[in-house]
Amino acid sequence: MTAKILVALDHSPMSSKVFSEALELAQSLNAELTLLHVLSRGDADSPNLPAMPVMDYYPTYNVSAMEMFEHAWKAYEKKGLEILDEYLKQAKDQGISAEAKQIEGAPGLAICEQAKELSSRMIVMGRRGHAGWSEFLLGSVSNYVLHHAPCTVHVLTQAES
Repeated sequence: MTAKILVALDHSPMSSKVFSEALELAQSLNAELTLLHVLSRGDADSPNLPAMPVMDYYPTYNVSAMEMFEHAWKAYEKKGLEILDEYLKQAKDQGISAEAKQIEGAPGLAICEQAKELSSRMIVMGRRGHAGWSEFLLGSVSNYVLHHAPCTVHVLTQAES
C-alpha cells in the first residue's frame, strides 16, 4: 500500500517551503500527496463579511454589500485553486502522484478530518510563528493539528519578523 501524505497549504509564503518539504518526503517514501487548502473566514487574506446596519433603512446597501462579499469570496476561492493547480503541476512534473482538494471550514479541524478520511500517514504543514498572547488570542492551527491528528505531523516553522 502506498503511503499518503496530506499537505496543508495556504496563501502564505511559508506554503512553498511546506510544499518543497512534502515533495522531498514523497520522493523518499514513494508516497502520494494530497494538497489541501482550507477556505477559512479567519484567514488573513479572506474577505470579511460586511457589517450590516441593524436598521433596514438602506436595504440596497445590504444587498450590494453581500454581492461584493460573494464576489470577493469567489476570487478568494479562485486564488486558492490556482495555487493548488500550480503545486499539483510541479508535483506531477517530478513524477509524484498527487491530487488537490479545496474545502471550506475551520482549518485545524478540516485538516485532521481530511487526514482521517484519506488514511494519511503524515500531515506536512507550516507554522507561522505566533507565540505567547498572539497564539493564545489567535489560536494555532498547527497546535490544534498536533494534538488532534490521527497520524504523524511534520511541522515546519518560521520565526516572526
